[in-house]
Amino acid sequence: MRLKLQNKYNDLYLESKVYNPLSGIYLNQNKVNLTFELIEN
Repeated sequence: MRLKLQNKYNDLYLESKVYNPLSGIYLNQNKVNLTFELIEN
């Protein structure tokens, strides 16, 4: 839902609130490549 709102309003703060916790989850799961993809995008 948040990504849809971010796309609608072009709000980078809202987008970062979604990706920041997600990158932490990927790191905890040892999915380092996915974490770097999120950070680079």
